[in-house]
Formats: sequence, C-alpha cells, structure tokens
Amino acid sequence: MYILLNDDKQLIITEHTSIYQNENLIDQIFFYIPSIYKEHDLSDFDITLQYVTPANEVINEKLVKTGLYKDKLEYVLPVDTKISKCAGVVKCSLKIKKETIEKDKKIIYKMNTSEININILPSTNYNDFIDKDENGSGGNNEGCSCDGNIVVEF
Repeated sequence: MYILLNDDKQLIITEHTSIYQNENLIDQIFFYIPSIYKEHDLSDFDITLQYVTPANEVINEKLVKTGLYKDKLEYVLPVDTKISKCAGVVKCSLKIKKETIEKDKKIIYKMNTSEININILPSTNYNDFIDKDENGSGGNNEGCSCDGNIVVEF
C-alpha cells in the first residue's frame, strides 16, 4: 500500500493493497512525504503514524525512513498484528514533529495530517483467532467480535 502526503496535508492512498485480519510482517505500508514543507526540511522531523483500530485501541508507531523516492521522503510500516488484529476500518493520520533548543528555549515544530481509512478484511483462516485445546476443538475464543469489541471468555 502506498500513501502520499500532499502539500495541503491531505493523505491519499495511491496504490491499494488488501490487508487481512491477523496478517503479520508480509505486507508493508509505504508513506511518501515532501522533503520540504513551507521552507522546513522534514528529513530531520519524527514521523509518527497515529491510528485507531476497530476495537478502539489507539496506537502510535514511529515510522522508519528508508530513503528518498522522486523528491519525497519514503517511510515504511510493516503490517503486523497490531494494525491487523481486528477486521474493520483503521483510522490513520500522521504526526510530524521536531524539537530543538534555540537560545536556551525549547521549540517544538509540529503538524498533523488529514485522516484516512484503511480497511482490514476478515480473515479466512479461523485458526488465527481461535485457540484450540489439546483435542483440536475450539478453546478460549479470545479475539475480536464482529462489532469491534475484544471478547475474552474466563
């Protein structure tokens, strides 16, 4: 999946990839960010992906810069079980921030982007989220329910 940050702070998915529930470290989400924004060199800013899962869990992940592509800074997020834990819509935005000290004062530069939605499709491998006991039958059913809530049976 490829996501572009425009000059107006809008995130746009330019190439879509299907992501399924409980996928882990196979796909990657690439983010392309202008190297210069309003005269600020963004190459030394921290880029954090903020997202809310379908289970209403808020997660912040610092993105790793992998290089430069067509005058855009390229960052990558491996698709892991944090972002793909539950099927449904994951709401995402970026936080771009840099802290400096000038004349003994701490200065914080920061900006936020628009929000985009990434759809996590339901898994067809039911064993990904149903533990089995030693007899091979269903176990504790720990996982996500259809309404996005986490279900844990005691």
